[in-house]
Amino acid sequence: MSELSDYTLKQILEVNDNDCVVYHEDTNIEFKSILDWEAKESKAKYLKEIAAFANSNGGYLVFGIDNETRKVIGLQKTKDVDSKLILDSFRSYFTPAVRFSSRTFKLINNDLFIIYIYKRESLPIISIKDYANIIEISTIYYRYSGEASKIRYPELIEIFNNTRSENTYKEVINKIIELLGDKSSANILLEFESNKRKIDVMPEFKWIQGMSNPEMFNSGYENIGERATILDVVELEENMVNINYHCKTKKHIEKGEEWTFYGTYKKFGLPNHQRKAHFRLIFQDKDGRKYSQDFKGDNGAAKEVDGPKDFLIEN
Repeated sequence: MSELSDYTLKQILEVNDNDCVVYHEDTNIEFKSILDWEAKESKAKYLKEIAAFANSNGGYLVFGIDNETRKVIGLQKTKDVDSKLILDSFRSYFTPAVRFSSRTFKLINNDLFIIYIYKRESLPIISIKDYANIIEISTIYYRYSGEASKIRYPELIEIFNNTRSENTYKEVINKIIELLGDKSSANILLEFESNKRKIDVMPEFKWIQGMSNPEMFNSGYENIGERATILDVVELEENMVNINYHCKTKKHIEKGEEWTFYGTYKKFGLPNHQRKAHFRLIFQDKDGRKYSQDFKGDNGAAKEVDGPKDFLIEN
């Protein structure tokens, strides 16, 4: 069923006995009481909404409904705005081009004009020109509940990771930074690129089992993130640990795969209360970036310290 079919529009624009639309504005629909494409300020607001919808999950921009009361008031004229005018206006403020469909629709004897904006296909839609206090250059706008706003960190990272799945890491970084420059949303992206990767797509190790005896310490881990290569195990508190670590590197440790290492105590016959360990795993992801994760425990139960450590330690 088409997004702009009569059936679909009747469902999302259901009205009550007071000629008001039942459903409120949300992340997928925005109401505008008037359509004035000739006024630059109004046009800038429309374009910003269109970009925000494209960067999120798509949605409807509906003209002819009061956005406060949701009352259907209709429009005096709808023929002055066509697809070419919308697209040309959009290209003057944003890149890449957006994909949309539009039509007039009669609801309780009132003419509405509706634009359906499709979700972006790959790279995010980014502003390339300022307009007053409405559009800020080099900014990614996103549709949040009932409004278009500058994108926030979680949604930016989601867009970045989804885009990255279709391209190489460097290609995506270069394309987005080329569009963004050094401003606004670009600063968030640059910070992410330098030292923050999304936790569910980076290597991450979870302690699963371990044991100790008077001679040695053994600890096993499961990789719950993406493919990794173990590089080293580093002792963090020598006076407490007193262990010589034996780390056998492995070419790849896939998600869900287990890896075990052991350490021999420097002093033979340590009692249970002295069998402690505090160490750091050094590993790299499939793109060659290196990370560390700290663990601490005793009697083989060496678990994460303050949760997973996802900071970048070397490029």
